[in-house]
Amino acid sequence: MSDSVSSLKSQIEKLRKNVDSSELRITQLEREKLEITKSNESLNQEITNLRKTNTTLTTDLTKALGNADISLVQRNSQLEVDLKKSDLEKQELTKQLNALQRDNIAYQNDNKLLIEKFDAISANLTKVQDTIGTSFSAEDLSAYLNKAIDDFNKNSSTEDSYAKYVISSMDVDLKTQIFYDEKKNLRFSAPNLEKTTENSLSSIKISIRAIPKQ
Repeated sequence: MSDSVSSLKSQIEKLRKNVDSSELRITQLEREKLEITKSNESLNQEITNLRKTNTTLTTDLTKALGNADISLVQRNSQLEVDLKKSDLEKQELTKQLNALQRDNIAYQNDNKLLIEKFDAISANLTKVQDTIGTSFSAEDLSAYLNKAIDDFNKNSSTEDSYAKYVISSMDVDLKTQIFYDEKKNLRFSAPNLEKTTENSLSSIKISIRAIPKQ
């Protein structure tokens, strides 16, 4: 039973570390997602500004074509190149953002499973600890029964002036769970009261006899 408790505690500690690691990874993914979103917004603004500049230059170019202003044509061509480059960067950032979102969902699902497993093992450990905490040894049982007999014999009274009554025999039908503790000592554990049935209850039968009073 001690090995089982130690194993359960070890599993809980391992799961706790996995949960912490998963939550840290989720936080990192959220931070990266925010940074990419900000970069994406910045690129969108830059693209908007470039489109406005391009429109203005196109207008200027149209007006200046009569004068064969080559510099405006070259500048317009460069803006078109920059615009395409920004569009490609935006597409790449969108791919990265989508990948991070998928990773984030996967880590959240893994974290949920780890928490569920952690809760299940914790509940199992609590159950084992409760069983150990309410157990008793053969010596405990013997001492209890001896004390019960002594107390009855000592405290029993009768109006009969010639005899008194004492326990002469006792039959015990003990129904328990049996296990070894960490010191390899045999111990008993009573059934769970919420799950007991008539067949799982222990019984004590006593016989009483009269003895003459001195």
